[in-house]
Amino acid sequence: MSEMPKPRDPFADLIDDLDGGAPAPADPAAPEWRGDHPRFENEQAPPEDFITPPAPRATFRETCKKCNGRGRFIGYKGRDFGACYACKGVGHFDRLTSPAERERKRDRAVQRKANVKNERREAFAAAHPAEWAWMLAHSGRPTFTYPDDMLRAIEEWGDLTEAQLAGVQRLMAADAERVAAKAARIENAPTVTTDLLMAAFNAAVSSGIERPKLRFDGFVASLAPATGRNAGAVYLRSGDQFIGKIAGGKFVASFEATQEQQAAVVAAMADPLAAAVAFGRRTGQCSCCGRELTNAESVELGIGPICRERFGL
Repeated sequence: MSEMPKPRDPFADLIDDLDGGAPAPADPAAPEWRGDHPRFENEQAPPEDFITPPAPRATFRETCKKCNGRGRFIGYKGRDFGACYACKGVGHFDRLTSPAERERKRDRAVQRKANVKNERREAFAAAHPAEWAWMLAHSGRPTFTYPDDMLRAIEEWGDLTEAQLAGVQRLMAADAERVAAKAARIENAPTVTTDLLMAAFNAAVSSGIERPKLRFDGFVASLAPATGRNAGAVYLRSGDQFIGKIAGGKFVASFEATQEQQAAVVAAMADPLAAAVAFGRRTGQCSCCGRELTNAESVELGIGPICRERFGL
């Protein structure tokens, strides 16, 4: 039976000082290394793959605004709360960029963000012009923020979800219905004559009454401001409720006005003086100023003598 060959020693070729071997002689042409950087004898040129370390960048030292450079956070009453949490007790920051450069970068970032928002708004307006116009027309209202919320969503995401877009369209349809109902109300509004009422109001204004009113059964008539969009109109209220206006010879009732209130307005405008006298006799109050009528003659006439003269009744 033949003998098995001895296995080869994998460490046979290695040089070990313990075995009496000597290290390989140093190459006199190799660079001498001292510290972190090589030095080359006789000022030889560095090898091609040698990377020269970059020069240190200039830094900009800024005082910490949280602690005013103290490094300690001092309260309003002089209490020392310890090292400043912003600068970690150093009192300053060493920045690689100047404050002006950072401010320019911030401005550019803000401008880029604004450009993105403008692009999103323009894209949505082109795709949905009617919805966009409605949201702009109804934005900025303190008690109705839905259009503003949708505008912000467009700026943030570039579009609206299906549910959001459907909500806008439902509100648009409701507005269209209200506009149509108002147009129908104006078209079908009853015609009333306000010549006698306006003559009384004009006489009151000439006598020094800035905001003349006449009280009737169920409502109060007042002159609209001369500088408003309804100049020359007559406003009608029942307590705090607005029940309509008279403009252009027509009585346009509000949504809240009842049939009884509308009938009372039409009847009173036919003869304002008789309606004012009837109010005074029934309530014991002057139709012009609302004060209590104490004189027997005034109670009979339904209007106080001074008010009667001022209003030309």
